[in-house]
Amino acid sequence: RQMCIRDRYKKLVLMIDTPKAAKPAKSLLIFLIGLFLILSSGCIKDQFDFSNLSTEIRLNPSFGTPLAYGSLNLSDIIRQDDSLIFYNDDHSIHFIVREDSLISLELNEILEIPDQNSILNNFNLQALLIYDFTINSIVPLYSLVQYMDESLADLLDSLNGQYTYFPAINADNLGEYSFDLIEDIDYVEFAEGGVYITLTNGLPVALELLDLEIKNDFDDSLITLLSFSEVAPDSSKTEYVALSDVLLYSLVEVRVINLVVAGSAPEQVQINLEDCLEFTIVSDSIKVSRGRAIIPNQVIYSDNKIIPFKFPDYDDVEITLLHIRSAFLNYFLTINTNETFEVCVRFPATTRNDSILDFSLNTIGSGGTMQGTWDFGNTITDFTTDSLQQFNNFPIEYTINFISTGEKIDFDISEHVERVIDLSFTDIVFEYAQGYFGQNTIAINHEMFELELEILDKLSGISVFDGAHINLFLEHNLGVPTGLFVTLDGFTANSQVALEPPDIFIPGALSVEDTVFDTIFLDDSNSNITDFTSVRPTLYSVTGQALSNPQGPGNEPNFIHKNSFFTAGLEFVVPMNLQALDIVLVDTLEIEFNSDVFSNLDSLVIYFEAWNGFPLDASVDLTFYDESGKNNIHAFNNLALLSAVDVDENGIVKPGQTTYSLTQLNIPTEVLSELNRVDRIIVSAVFTTSEQAHSPVKLLTTYSLDFKIKSNLRLNI
Repeated sequence: RQMCIRDRYKKLVLMIDTPKAAKPAKSLLIFLIGLFLILSSGCIKDQFDFSNLSTEIRLNPSFGTPLAYGSLNLSDIIRQDDSLIFYNDDHSIHFIVREDSLISLELNEILEIPDQNSILNNFNLQALLIYDFTINSIVPLYSLVQYMDESLADLLDSLNGQYTYFPAINADNLGEYSFDLIEDIDYVEFAEGGVYITLTNGLPVALELLDLEIKNDFDDSLITLLSFSEVAPDSSKTEYVALSDVLLYSLVEVRVINLVVAGSAPEQVQINLEDCLEFTIVSDSIKVSRGRAIIPNQVIYSDNKIIPFKFPDYDDVEITLLHIRSAFLNYFLTINTNETFEVCVRFPATTRNDSILDFSLNTIGSGGTMQGTWDFGNTITDFTTDSLQQFNNFPIEYTINFISTGEKIDFDISEHVERVIDLSFTDIVFEYAQGYFGQNTIAINHEMFELELEILDKLSGISVFDGAHINLFLEHNLGVPTGLFVTLDGFTANSQVALEPPDIFIPGALSVEDTVFDTIFLDDSNSNITDFTSVRPTLYSVTGQALSNPQGPGNEPNFIHKNSFFTAGLEFVVPMNLQALDIVLVDTLEIEFNSDVFSNLDSLVIYFEAWNGFPLDASVDLTFYDESGKNNIHAFNNLALLSAVDVDENGIVKPGQTTYSLTQLNIPTEVLSELNRVDRIIVSAVFTTSEQAHSPVKLLTTYSLDFKIKSNLRLNI
C-alpha cells in the first residue's frame, strides 16, 4: 500500500496496492495531528516540511496489524526562518510581521517655504549731476567806454595812457559780453546746486557798485541778477548763486546794468583803457532734470529695505538661516524713461560661494517696463541681521546708476511718473533651514494594509495570544522634536477595533549628521493590545496626526535639510503563548481513492493511539463530499484525537510528561463502497488549551507526539 498526502492546494491521492515491502508514508491522521499549526499558518505553509516524517513513519501492509507509527516534534512542522518564524532560547516560538512604511512624513510637510510675492519698492529718480564747468568773460574798459555818454567817453579817451586823476563814473547799460562756451551742454534745466560768480577788478580805482545780469545768449532768458560793491583795485569778490528751475544754455552773457566809480582824486593813477573787468562762473554740484548734455556715470537712486519673509500658512515660523538649493527671483521694473540706467539689487545678508549676492540689468532706453528672472539658487541667507527682529527679515539694497555714453544725450527725468521695482521669489527649494518651525499639524491617514499573519485570520472561537505586543520603530534625522498622536484601527468583515497607544514624543536630531532611532513598546501595560488581537483583524489602518515642536520653542534651533526623513514602522510580535477555548479550524482537502480494494471489505476499523506531549486537546469532524461538493456522503463527528497534558504555573509542560488517548474510527461497509465517489473531505478541528483555557500555555519546539495507527479489517469473501 502507498499513501500520499499533499498540502491543502494540491490533490491528496490514497492508493492501496497488493502487498509489497514496507514503504514510507504520510498518514491523513498524521496530517490532522498537525492540523492546528498547519491550518492556522497558511501564510507560512512553505515552512511545514512533512518530508521530516519520512524517516520516522513506516507503513505495515499486513492486515490486522499496526498501519503506521511515528513521533512528531513541533520543530518538524514549523521551521525557523529569517523573516517570520523565530525560535527563542527557551525553545518557545514567536511570529513577527512588519509594516515598514507605516508613517512617512514628507519634507514639505515639516516646513514649506512659500513663494514671496510683490516685494514692492516705489522710487523717484534723482536729478542728474552734470560735469563741472568754468567759464570766463573779460570786459576791457574801452568796451565799457563806448556805451557811456559822449563827454565822459571823450574824457576817458583823452586820459588814456596818462598818469592822472581817474574820473568818477556813474553809467548804466554798458553792454553785453559773452562768456566762454560750455562745451558739455547744449542746454539743461537746473534742479539743484548753483554757481560761484567772481568779479576781478582790473581797473586802477575801486568799484563802488556794479550791477550785473547773467543771461542766456540763445533767448536772452535770465539766469540771475547780482551786484558787487566796494571792490578794491586789483582784487576779487565772489558771490554764490543757488539755482533751481532755471535753464542754462551753452553760451552765457553778462550785461552790465550799472557801474559806479568814485574816482581816484586826490590820488593820481595810471589810466589805461586796456584794463578790464574779469567775470568767472564756476559750477558747484549742479544737478539737472532735463536737457541735452554729456552726463557722467553716477548713482541717481539708492535705498535700503528690510523685507519680511512671509509664511501665511504658519503664524509662528521663525527662520534664522536658509540655504536655498534652487529658486527664481523675478523682477518687474517700471521706469518710464528713455535714458540708459543700470539697476542693481544687492542682498547684503545673502552669499553665494562666500560672496555677497547682487544682480544688475541695463534698461538700455527701454522707455517703459522690463521684466525677467534671476537665479537665486545655491545661496545662504542670514535672517538675523535686523537688530529689531532677528528672524524672517532680510535686507535688500537698491541702486540705480546712470550709464554715460560719453556723448550729448537728450534726457528728461523731471516728470513725476510711477517708477517701481517689484520682486518676487518663486519655486523655492531649500537645502537647509534653521530657526523655529512652529507647531505644525500634519494629518496621518495611512491606506489600508494587511499583516501577513493568517494564524489570526483562520481562528474562530475564543482565543488570546498572551504576550503579544507591537514594536513601533522610528527613525528620523529632523532637527525638530515631534509628537505622534495616532490610532491603529483593525478591521474584520463585521467589526472594527482601535488600538490607542499613548502619546509619543520624539526628540529632534542634534546635528545634520545625527539620526534618531527609537522604539515604542506597546503591550498590555500601555495599550489595549489584548482586546485588539482577540478580534483578529484582517486589515489595518493608521490615523491621527504628527505635531512639530509639541512643547513649543526649545533651547536649540530647529533644522531640516534636503536629506531629512521621518519614517515609522510597525512590528507585530505574536508569541505562541496560547489561551484557547474551542478554537475551530476548518479546511478542505481534495482527495482521490484510486482503487477497487475497498469494495472487498466488509468493514474497516482504524485505531489512533497517541502519547501527547502538547498542552492541547484536539477533536476532529470529517465530512466526505462528492465532486459536486453538495452531496454529503458520510460524516465522522467529534473524533477525540488528543488529550492535553498539564502545564506548570508558567504554562509549560514538564519534560517527558505526556497523556495517553485512544481514538476509534469505524468505517462501515456502506461508506467503504462509496469511497470511490469521494472528491473532497472537509476537516473541522477543535482545539482547547490545558487548564480549560483559564491561563495561557506555551508551545515549545521540544514538545512531541508519539502515535500508532492500527487497523482491523473484515473481508467480504
